[in-house]
Amino acid sequence: MTVNGRARWTCRTHVEAVAGDGALEIAPLANLPVIRDLVTDMSAFFDKGARAMGSFVPTATRHDEFATIAPASRARRAVDAAIECIGCGVCYASCDVVSWNRAYLGPAALNRAWTLVNDPRDGARSRAARGRRWAMPDATPATRTRVAPTAARNSSRRRCRSPG
Repeated sequence: MTVNGRARWTCRTHVEAVAGDGALEIAPLANLPVIRDLVTDMSAFFDKGARAMGSFVPTATRHDEFATIAPASRARRAVDAAIECIGCGVCYASCDVVSWNRAYLGPAALNRAWTLVNDPRDGARSRAARGRRWAMPDATPATRTRVAPTAARNSSRRRCRSPG
């Protein structure tokens, strides 16, 4: 939800931390259609995740041995902060680019696709395979998705932790 004009995890936001002057305004998440009161339709948010190819494509079968990525490995360290995303939509609601360009996939979708590009177990992990889905023909240079996955990676620890 939006609390005093800022998208937040309301489950982790302490009232005394955000209502310093005694006022508390609660609103639905921005950039999403309102169904009723504080409830938003998150279909566009999840659809964009699918468009960004944000689903794991396995290379092994259930009969193969379980594949692991060692916590200290370079592959794991590269995506460590990004995999903390819980898909809550707070970053999407806070994203100015989403508000003025509805074709933009949004930070969560690009972050998820970026983690899969860097997952050695994923069968569609090439940037070329996923990158075609990230392209926005009407994008400005500042929002071209070749930049966005890097931006998502660099800001994901801050963004995906409690925004409150």
